[in-house]
Amino acid sequence: MLEDVLRDVDLGGLARRVFRKGEAVISADTPTDLAFMLEKGKVRGAGPGGGFGPGEVMSPIEFLGSDFYETPVVALGPCNVICIPREMVRAAMDKGSPVTWVLSRSLAAEALMAQRE
Repeated sequence: MLEDVLRDVDLGGLARRVFRKGEAVISADTPTDLAFMLEKGKVRGAGPGGGFGPGEVMSPIEFLGSDFYETPVVALGPCNVICIPREMVRAAMDKGSPVTWVLSRSLAAEALMAQRE
């Protein structure tokens, strides 16, 4: 999903974080001002489909649909994570159409509300 949007974006100059096994990559209540893409390693979040591998953006629905991440994500071993600013994701999404960002955020928010019920 977000990986496709970010495929042509130069992520080379962005901040990276390194995590050891058992460390929280994303904690509940972390602001969604950054999207986190796994560069190397494996992580696990709670719930179905909570595993992420290299090249995947972690918790994309929470990133798009909420102001804060809700589901903790933990490193299963050593891993490197690329930190992608929200505005960079928005600019990449809006290249195709200026409504893509707004529509994606709205649909993600609805999906999160449905999960909570």
